[in-house]
Amino acid sequence: MTSPLGLFTEYASLRSRVFPLLVDTPIFKRDSVSLILPEGFTVGETPKTMESESEFGRYRLGTIHADRTLEIRREAQIPPQRVETDAYEDFRNFTRAIDEAEQQEILIETR
Repeated sequence: MTSPLGLFTEYASLRSRVFPLLVDTPIFKRDSVSLILPEGFTVGETPKTMESESEFGRYRLGTIHADRTLEIRREAQIPPQRVETDAYEDFRNFTRAIDEAEQQEILIETR
């Protein structure tokens, strides 16, 4: 549907850091994807809503399901920043949670 942000892989794959991490490019992404299912199909499972806001940025993922239409909305705002070594583990947790939210699947079933 949309390309995953891959924040954990891109910025936080190391277990620890000796030097601060510099995120020098802002990440501002807003996506909305609508699916209209054909007759005879229904949405069985949707991604769980996820909202996270911290000193590192903000992320939201949600769905709206009505009849045969499913809308997926995602918004990410990660400003340029310097992540000090003592805050790196919190940053890792922030990015890991986002990556895990984006790996959720949508289940489409026949009626």
